[in-house]
Amino acid sequence: MTVAIKGLSVRQPWANQIVCGTKTVEWRSWATKYRGPLLICSTAQPDSRFRAMCKDYPEYNGVACGIVTLADCVPFTRRICGARCA
Repeated sequence: MTVAIKGLSVRQPWANQIVCGTKTVEWRSWATKYRGPLLICSTAQPDSRFRAMCKDYPEYNGVACGIVTLADCVPFTRRICGARCA
């Protein structure tokens, strides 16, 4: 039996943080009406800013990291981003 699932590619280390639950918000320039299971995949290239800071971080690039539940999709506003936008 084949099961289709939607996926999202995210650079490391953010992909692992989303799967682990330490990163609960992902900003995108597009909206989606989809809600439900979402496969998080790491891109082939990690975020270069992070690589420079953490040389000991294990690089799991270009792989499926895990499945999360996409619960909501809302427009970006100052209220949502909180103090980071100040």
